[in-house]
Order: sequence, then structure tokens, then C-alpha cells
Amino acid sequence: MPVRRVMVLRAARLSRGWPLLLLIGVLAGCGGVPTSEPASIPTPGMLPSPPTASHGVTLMPITPNTALEFESPSDGWRVVGQGAAQPAGNTPSAALGLSWPGDSVQRTTDGGSSWTQSLTEQSGIWGVDFVSSSTGWAVGTTTLYATADGGQSWQLAGEPSSPLVAVDFLDASNGYGITRVGTLETSADGGQVWQPSSFSQPVSSVCFTSSDVGYLATQLGGFIEATANAGKSWTLSYGLPLNIMSSGAVDTDLACAGSTVWALEDFGSAFGTATAASYAVARTLDGGATWIMVGNNIVGSSAEVPGQPIPVAMPTSILTTGSTSAALLGYGNSGQTLAIATTSDGGRHFINVSLPVPSATTSSANPIFQVAIQGFAWPATEDAWILVGTASPQPGTYNCAVIESTDGGASWSTVSEQAVAVGAQ
Repeated sequence: MPVRRVMVLRAARLSRGWPLLLLIGVLAGCGGVPTSEPASIPTPGMLPSPPTASHGVTLMPITPNTALEFESPSDGWRVVGQGAAQPAGNTPSAALGLSWPGDSVQRTTDGGSSWTQSLTEQSGIWGVDFVSSSTGWAVGTTTLYATADGGQSWQLAGEPSSPLVAVDFLDASNGYGITRVGTLETSADGGQVWQPSSFSQPVSSVCFTSSDVGYLATQLGGFIEATANAGKSWTLSYGLPLNIMSSGAVDTDLACAGSTVWALEDFGSAFGTATAASYAVARTLDGGATWIMVGNNIVGSSAEVPGQPIPVAMPTSILTTGSTSAALLGYGNSGQTLAIATTSDGGRHFINVSLPVPSATTSSANPIFQVAIQGFAWPATEDAWILVGTASPQPGTYNCAVIESTDGGASWSTVSEQAVAVGAQ
């Protein structure tokens, strides 16, 4: 079984945006590798209650991050193209002429070497979620689709009152969804009927390790809550250290498997500068009983906390790859390169691996950005894929490439690349 990918809605990513991961702002470098045991985070009893929407904080735009998924070394799906509903912003994707949502789902049965059309929705597709090589869902901007044959055919499923932007199913029946306004919804019949969960605050990401045990991150403050009864009730599991706690929106990416949970929390400019965003990476290996901050890039002496910068200039996504292992994907110092950092010892040390940028051509619209991260899938220990878009000299298109590792992330190579139309196909 592949490690379950979390459902993630990220303001900094417009690609599975949700499908694609997007970087907001100017990129800045950070380096260093932790050499000592990171400091423990205050326990929930030391933390104030999570803020609520009544605080008047403007919630971040919801932009999911699930444009790529593999259920085996051969079977995968990706979201490409550009749908009718388009966000704005100075991001790598916007600079390249691509934005999210996409307008097409494509399928591969040979590990990403070739792709065939599976579903087209010109109004836009946020992303996909599969629980097997046959059973999955595609989240359109206004419609949820379901398939029982790997995407050869699709049927309409249900929607809550506010359209879904992300779904995360545990099996063919039971799943969770996040709506456009950040509410957490549940389904027990494969997505035909949705019910609001017991958690009332806006949610940015959610992941479950079993039918009962799961975690979510609040949009306000970036608090992580846990459930042991399938979402019937939630309790505070982790909060940011008091000296960097923010009452504003925090863009959180969760990844979990077994008793291991990783959290990448992006504060944007809250503790950054005009040239550097700020983030922190924390994890628990015991189901939330103990959290450790393993790295951060908190700018300013008043906000410094224990931990070291991780060797990725701007992390955009994190995945759990084992009980003490994780992979952090992001951009290099210039914004023209990709970078990935992996750890196998719970975050005490990270190894930085450079990634190839297929057919990178500087965009005339914004020469800083040459590549945009669009998706990240790591279904097995050794096999991983990254979906990227690069600028194309041909108007109305961008280069869509799939980068693959078959050795646990030690080395990467491009397995396929093609020009994709920007707009209806």
C-alpha cells in the first residue's frame, strides 16, 4: 500500500494547485544541517486555545496540492492544462503562463513514460485522489467525479453546499473533503453524500493514518488537532512555540503514516522580509505525544527558535517516506532550480539532492522563474515522482515534465516531457 498523501490546501500553491505547488514572493537562500538533537516544542498544556474566525483574520486563499498521484510503480494520474477559473499572482506558474486549476486528468500505466487522456473538464480540475489502481476521484471546481476502473470512465458524485477543493479517501467508501471556505466534510458512501464534521474552524490540511486516527491543521494559527474516533471529536496536539505564534493564516502541509506526522508550516511574510519567506518543520514519531521542531527559517532575532535552516531555499511540500523518514521538496536559491532534502533519522540530518530542470527556458514575463512545481508523489520507499512545468518558447503552451527516482530519492531523471496547451484542450 502506498503511503497516504495528505489532503493539502495551500495558499502558496496553485497547482493541484491543488494541484500545483506555487511559490509566492521572491525566493531567498537558506542553508545548514542540524548537528544536534532539536529542541522539544511546548506541550499542548502550555499553549493558548487556537484562534477562531471571529478574530477577524482574513483567511488565506484555498489552493489545493494534489496534481500527481501514483498507486503503484506503474499506475499514476496527473492534472495538466489550464481551466477557466484562474487565480492571479506573481508565482512561478503565473510567470510561465500556467495557473491552476487544470482542465485534464491524464493516466499512465508505465511509470510515467507515457500518458493518455482520462478526463476533461474545461471549468477546471483541482486534483485527484486514488485508493487503488482502479478506485479514485477527480475534484472539479464545481463537480466531484468518481471512477471504479482507473479513469477509463467517470461518474458524477456528490458535493456539499460549498464546492470541494480537496478529498482524501481511506477506502472506496470513507473519505474527507475540504471545501472552498475551509470546512471539513466527511463521506461514508464514496463521495455521494457529504456531511460537515464536528470541527468548525477553517482547515488547511488533513491526513488520516487509519479509519479512526487523523490530524488536521487550522488555517488560523497553524494549530494541529488530532482525533482518535474518526473525527467525532478533536483535541489540540501541537501549536507553534509561543515566541513565533501567529494569530494570522499559516499555510500548513501535513504528511502522516502510522504514528509519524510531519508538518511544514509556512508563515509567508509574518516573520520574513521582503526577500525571504519564513517556515518551520516539525514532526512527531509517537502519534502526537511529543513534537520536535527539526528546522526553521524564522527571520529576525525576536522570532528565533531552536532548529536549523533546512537545505532547501523555499520548501513547498513534505511527504512521509518511512517511520523516521521524510522528503521536503522546494526551490533552489535562484528560483530557477528544484531542490529536495531527505532525512532518514527523524530530521536530525537532511541530505540535499539537486533535481534536473527539463527544457528550462527563462520566461519573458518574469525571468526569475524557470520552473514551477506542480505535484509530488512518493507511494513506496524507492519510487517517487515530481510533476513540473517549465517555460515554453511556443505561445499558448508550457512544458510538462515528470521526474522520477527509483532509488529512494538519491538520484532523479526525467522520464517524460511534453508540450501542454494553456487553456481548453
